[in-house]
Amino acid sequence: RYQTAFLKRQEIMIFSNFTDSTFVGSVLFVGAAICKSSAVQFTFGENYGIIQLIDKLEFEEIVMLFELVTMLNIATAAEIHAISWRESHKSFCSKEFVDAHTTERQMKYVENEIKNGKQFYILMDTGAKGIVSIKDNLIENLYVLPSEQRKGYGTKLLKYAEGKCQGIPKLWILSNNNAAKNLYVKHGYTFTGNVKPLKNELQELEMQLIR
Repeated sequence: RYQTAFLKRQEIMIFSNFTDSTFVGSVLFVGAAICKSSAVQFTFGENYGIIQLIDKLEFEEIVMLFELVTMLNIATAAEIHAISWRESHKSFCSKEFVDAHTTERQMKYVENEIKNGKQFYILMDTGAKGIVSIKDNLIENLYVLPSEQRKGYGTKLLKYAEGKCQGIPKLWILSNNNAAKNLYVKHGYTFTGNVKPLKNELQELEMQLIR
């Protein structure tokens, strides 16, 4: 069998091993489709890459793409940020404050973050699932849509962000966010002791990856 797939400037993450396959990479891509194939060939133009999957094409799982956020897809990133932020803060913030975090407001937030040098990425897997931002060695804005949580997307976003960090990855979590704490501790993070006091005894706590 023979199949050709056209992809724009997107980055692909590999989460399982190739079987009986060869791989030729490019600066536009950091991985390839998860498949069983006797050959995987990449051909590249200025804006597009062509992936040719030849013989024994058998996908083991859906391809996961990490799209760099630009003005073309910023609305998607903002919607994920708004929905996820409201869900994660509704238990300890006022309804008025939570409801104020609309997609329109978060679009301005994401746009300003990008202007300040942060790179945002959207995790795509038959639709947008989550986002994350990176600047130098700081990982921020890691959000997975509430309907897509507990499916491993948070881990995939974290690992992808770690690969983009320059230096030891660091991040901040709210002191009442036990789910985030458990995720990061599970993947080798520990508290540095740095603290940012917030309102009502709430704090932001810094964590870093111990390699």
